[in-house]
Amino acid sequence: HLLERRFGAGWEAVARRFLDQGQHGVYGFKPGLDTEAALLDSMERDPLTVQGMSKEQVLEGLLVMLNDRCLIRDEKAPDDRFHPRVRLWETDSFAQLGQDWQLKLKELHDAYLSWKQESLFEATARERLKILQTSSNMLLVGEDLGPSPACLPKVLADLAIPGLRIPSVTAGPPAQYPYLSVAASSSHDMSTLAAWWESLDDAGRVSVWSDMEGSGAPPKQCSPEVARHMLLQLLASPSL
Repeated sequence: HLLERRFGAGWEAVARRFLDQGQHGVYGFKPGLDTEAALLDSMERDPLTVQGMSKEQVLEGLLVMLNDRCLIRDEKAPDDRFHPRVRLWETDSFAQLGQDWQLKLKELHDAYLSWKQESLFEATARERLKILQTSSNMLLVGEDLGPSPACLPKVLADLAIPGLRIPSVTAGPPAQYPYLSVAASSSHDMSTLAAWWESLDDAGRVSVWSDMEGSGAPPKQCSPEVARHMLLQLLASPSL
């Protein structure tokens, strides 16, 4: 039972206040309590605590549950059109479905967010990136880390826009980074170099230390000497 798993013994109190029970025992948020803003306002005006959970934990559980969905309604046609959410297979809603439904939704997700949109992704990227290039004398850098459209490497190369190379998400030694890239120790939404290094397990540190051409066993702590060594490797890479 998802409610019991999320709220423990106090799940019924949460359900009475925030949820309506429909057919087949399925719960949905009550009208007027079905947005993040509404939940925040309700908990601010009348905080709810349950056994073993603070009001902040209850609110967090409600917000997670509100966003735990495989499909998102289209605002222009909320009763007729839905869009798959990114990485829908990570939701509890997806886990409750049968294998056939899971397979079909995964196919829909991949089509909608990948190959069916490639031509649109490419055309839009070329148009907007050209505008950005001509709007400033600053160097434009493409954030090409993590999942991205298949057209991205070609678009960036065609427009001579460097991508990013950051050790925590870029496999391989800095000595192999391409020229058309910017090597950096981290970014605005990633851990610092020291925090990332100290979060690695033993095998991870050995692998990174080898990529960084370090000598001897890799230290567990990111001392100033370790940080300096890695930064020098990035500075010496072929990247811009």
